[in-house]
Amino acid sequence: MAGTRFAVFVSILLASLFLGCHRGEPSMTDKAHLLTRLPWTYQEYVVGGQSIDRPTDRLQFRLDGTSVLSDGANSTPGSRWEFIDGGRGLIFNRGTTSETTVEIVELSSTRLRFKGLNRDSTGEDVPFEATCLHK
Repeated sequence: MAGTRFAVFVSILLASLFLGCHRGEPSMTDKAHLLTRLPWTYQEYVVGGQSIDRPTDRLQFRLDGTSVLSDGANSTPGSRWEFIDGGRGLIFNRGTTSETTVEIVELSSTRLRFKGLNRDSTGEDVPFEATCLHK
């Protein structure tokens, strides 16, 4: 009987320790570090269902809220960016005519996936999705 109680106690203790150590979602500081620590290279870029080859394009997010887009030969200042929705999304160029919001599908130390809508030249919103890696 005492052995059974001890086993139940140990099981509850281990479950409590396991659940207590679960960190949950990364903090905003952790997300900012993951996003800005190194440039991202596009692995896949799909617009309106069509894959676009961007093997040399790199996107660098900076802690000051700016970004730089380079194509291997040229670098151009990108957009101003900030986290939204508790870090589950990004908004680029808030308050301008080129404002764009994206959902972060995945953000890890090696992979960034995001999706959203881009307005095309006819004014129509076209879905896009990007997968970027650190290389």
